[in-house]
Parts: sequence; structure tokens; C-alpha cells
Amino acid sequence: MENKSVIILAGGKSSRMGQNKAFLMINNIPIIEQLVSNMKLVAEEIIIVCNEPELYQDINAKIITDEIKGKGPLGGIYTGLKASRSWLNFIVACDMPFVETNLVNYMFKEAPNFDVVVPKINGYLEPLHAIYSKGCIEPIENCIKRGNFKLVAFYPEVRVKYLTEEKLLDFTSHRKVFYNINTQEDFKKALNL
Repeated sequence: MENKSVIILAGGKSSRMGQNKAFLMINNIPIIEQLVSNMKLVAEEIIIVCNEPELYQDINAKIITDEIKGKGPLGGIYTGLKASRSWLNFIVACDMPFVETNLVNYMFKEAPNFDVVVPKINGYLEPLHAIYSKGCIEPIENCIKRGNFKLVAFYPEVRVKYLTEEKLLDFTSHRKVFYNINTQEDFKKALNL
């Protein structure tokens, strides 16, 4: 567990959902509590980046707020990396209820010599289920200064390892690990999953 942390991004507005996605109940437990509990098996330090810290006071994690407000997930990643005590960090969105520890551990094993380890599923990147090193802080800051808040905008400036779907499926048989909840319809599907 040494020199690795988990950062959970929970600062979104949840505008399409209409309520805070971190506290949606799956199996009678809020997603955020399931994530924290699960990720304690991966890393000792769990950080939650949010905009309403009072909502998370009963959760056993380090709670911080966005250093630069209104910059979306990129700002959350930047804030989390700066607050982390680890070089390598697994960053995940709070609306991904099916994260698997064995896959996260595998991703950490692939991370030495890289700044980003990101899954590529059906041709699409999963940047909110990825490993980021502290080496990303300055490139992210540069993107924010330029007004480019696209999540992968800084990737050309760092060392990125793309994990193929074939390789990932060696560690998980379920594509649902990348499932995220944005709408009530997504939430209904998650309950069925």
C-alpha cells in the first residue's frame, strides 16, 4: 500500500441526476461509502475532492475542496494530486459503483515509469478510472492557465500508458467496472447490474 493513494472526485453538480450521486443507495449503502470501503483495500490514504465537505464529515477519508473552483474534473484531479502524499494515485469518479480492487491493483503495477495509466474500452478512454502521478500537476496547471479544461488535454505532455480492453479483461470479467451514473435511467440500470 506504500506510496499510492486513491482520490475520489465528488465535486460535480449532478445536474442531470438532480441529486448528489455520491449518496445514491446501492444495496442500501451510499456509493461513496462503498467506494471508500473498497479502496481501503488498495491504499491507506483515501481523498475525497468535493464542494460540500460538510456532507462527507462522517466518511473515513481525507476531505478537501477544489483548489480552483469551476474547472470540472480536471480541477478535481489537480486538487487531489496536490493534496496527496503519494506519487501514484488512482483517481475515480464518485458515480462509479462497481470499481474492483484487483483491477486497480493491476493498474498500479503497470504505473511505474508512467504518469498516466488509463483504460481504453471500445475505443474510448476512461480518464476517471485511471492512475495519475504527481508528475501531472504542472501539465494540468498549464492547461488550466490556457483555459483548456478537457480531461485529457495534458496527456501529450506526460508519459501515458493505454491499457487495452483485452488486457483489462484478464483482471475483470465485467465491463460494468467502468459504468457510471449520470441520469435516473443510469441509476435504474445500476440497480439491476
